Amino acid sequence: MSPTLAEYVSVVTAAASEQLSPIWTGLAVTEAVGALHDLVPSLIDTYALAAGSLAADWYDDHREEKAIKGRFTALVPDLGDLGARQLVDWAVQPLTDLDEPDWNAARTRTEGGMQRRIAKASRETVMISRSPIRRPSVGSGSLAPTAARFA
Repeated sequence: MSPTLAEYVSVVTAAASEQLSPIWTGLAVTEAVGALHDLVPSLIDTYALAAGSLAADWYDDHREEKAIKGRFTALVPDLGDLGARQLVDWAVQPLTDLDEPDWNAARTRTEGGMQRRIAKASRETVMISRSPIRRPSVGSGSLAPTAARFA
């Protein structure tokens, strides 16, 4: 059985989080805040693109595996601003706004926010690329887009 899209995205987000490991050990608060502002936006852009590319490949493979007819290629959409700077501003608050810096809270916020944005790229790729094949919607009498079921 091939990996699910969620499993692929999990690997990508873990790799992005691993890039920040040195920040959480041995840096002063001001150095960590500066490093996060410098690194997180580019990490999100890089790993979101990777997740989108994996999602496009996964979607193409999924269509082939399900023998869906017709020519079709999934593409990674322009993701625009993923809010990385706002994420960092919010994520560092436990380091800057408390009497005693809470490194665990800052790390959880940063990694969770990165995961959310990277996964969004994957979801957007699949949603925008989904097959234009249509089927009747149950009970409505209208046509609704066919959406692949994702594990």
